[in-house]
Amino acid sequence: MPSSDPKQEPFEDWLRPYRKEYSRTRARVEGVGLVLRGSIGLRRVPCGKPTCRCRRSGKGHGPYYQITWAEGGRTKSRFLSPTLVPLYREWLANAHTLDRIVERMLSISREAADAVRSKEAKRVQARKAPKALRRPR
Repeated sequence: MPSSDPKQEPFEDWLRPYRKEYSRTRARVEGVGLVLRGSIGLRRVPCGKPTCRCRRSGKGHGPYYQITWAEGGRTKSRFLSPTLVPLYREWLANAHTLDRIVERMLSISREAADAVRSKEAKRVQARKAPKALRRPR
């Protein structure tokens, strides 16, 4: 955002290309749909009946789809019907896409910060007169 402070004006010129790229990158966020964190896996589950084949074979019933994620320092999970799996996978992929966009936004911000710092240091250095040319006190 442009500033009315004259000391900040050179920064705006220096930042213009970074702000442009940042804005283009930020616009990509709008195209990302719903997001979920976690992972989907297949799981076999024993039923608990002592005479069931799942107890004897040790394989359990299933396989069933299960989504697992961390929340508040705890692991949570829910079983999913096979019809929901493609939708949930899309949402998980959207989270990865969002992560890449945010990482790019951070990268642009770091590049801008480094460029401004470097240009400011050069500007300050150029304003200092060499010691040989300074008037004695």
